[in-house]
Parts: sequence; structure tokens; C-alpha cells
Amino acid sequence: MSRAGDIAALARLAALERDRRMQALRDAGAARAATLAALADLAAAQAEARAATRGDGSPPVQHCAERFADWAQARKAALNPELARQTAAWLEARAAATTAHGRGQVLEQLAGQAREERLRQREARSGA
Repeated sequence: MSRAGDIAALARLAALERDRRMQALRDAGAARAATLAALADLAAAQAEARAATRGDGSPPVQHCAERFADWAQARKAALNPELARQTAAWLEARAAATTAHGRGQVLEQLAGQAREERLRQREARSGA
């Protein structure tokens, strides 16, 4: 295979790798977004529960409110480490996608330059 052919093959492989890394970034972002949404829903439910029980000092209502607050706090405590792991995975995926994208662009430029050089050489041979 010629130099231009080698570079073109590498550019195709780099494009495949870039696509794979971009999909991994989308997947990591979607998982992170789902956890962020769960945390936001939990915060909204906590605010709604506080508003609903405000002013009602009856023991059953207070007991129920405290149990819900305990559950919500435990759920938040479980989601936060998951969010931290997902954020770390998302940041790693973003870095890998950025590198793959840059690598692909460089190889595409090199492939284009190699094609242009090959055309110039053909024109020089045919014109000579």
C-alpha cells in the first residue's frame, strides 16, 4: 500500500474510533443526566413534602414527614457517590473523545495532502 493509502486507511480507522468514543461520551452523559434528574426530583419532592406538612403539628403527620426526610436523605446519600462516579466517567470519556477527534482531524488533513500530492505527481507525469 502507498503512503497515501496507508494514511487514508489510518484516517478511516481514526474516524471509527472517534465515533466509538463519541458514543461512549453520549452514554456517559445520559447516565449522568439521569442521576442529576433523580436528584432534582428528590429535591422537589422534599420541598413539596415540607410545604405540605408545614403548620400541621400532629404526631402522625410529623412522624410521616420525618420518615420521608430520612428516606430522602438516604436516597440522596446513595445517589451522590453514583453521580461522582458518573461524572468521573463522563470527564474521562470527554477527554478520550477530544483526543480521538483531534487525531482524526490530523489524519484527515494528512490524507488530503497525500491525495493532492498524488494528483500533482500524476499531472506532472502526464504533462511531461
